[in-house]
Amino acid sequence: MTVKRSPASGCLARACGRCDDALEQRGLDRAALQPMIGDRGRVSEVMARKRPLTLTMIRRLQETLDLPADALVRPYPLHRSKAA
Repeated sequence: MTVKRSPASGCLARACGRCDDALEQRGLDRAALQPMIGDRGRVSEVMARKRPLTLTMIRRLQETLDLPADALVRPYPLHRSKAA
């Protein structure tokens, strides 16, 4: 079940949802994010909020998916894994 997110959302959690929504609207999957974010593992880390977006990633997402850059640059909490 896909949860639709508000177009006015701002933190990365919502921005990632916007990426998912933008991909879905274009009939694409997360593999389409690889040219903008990096390899499959990097895309997974960013979408799970384990790794922050870099300025380069933000620019590529904004240019390619027409996502508002201001929503992607706002601070957000990361989900850090605990050391074993």
